[in-house]
Amino acid sequence: MGPADPRELGRIWIGIEPQSPTGRGHLGIHLDPSVNRNANSGRLGCVGLIRWDDMQTLAGLVQRRNVRTLVVSE
Repeated sequence: MGPADPRELGRIWIGIEPQSPTGRGHLGIHLDPSVNRNANSGRLGCVGLIRWDDMQTLAGLVQRRNVRTLVVSE
C-alpha cells in the first residue's frame, strides 16, 4: 500500500491482474471495514474483505500455497 491509500485498507494487498479490459488499474484484494458505510470505502473494482481475520487467513493461504492464480467468478 502507498502513502496516498486510505489507512483502513490495511497492511496486506493481494494484487489482481484482470483478464479483460476494466478501465482501471491498481486492483486488488484488501481490507475494507467501512464497505458501504462512508466515502472511505475502497472497493472501486477491488475485492474488499470486512474482517481482518479473513484477510490474514486468505493472505496466509496464498503465501503458503504459493498461489499465482485466483479465479473470481460471479
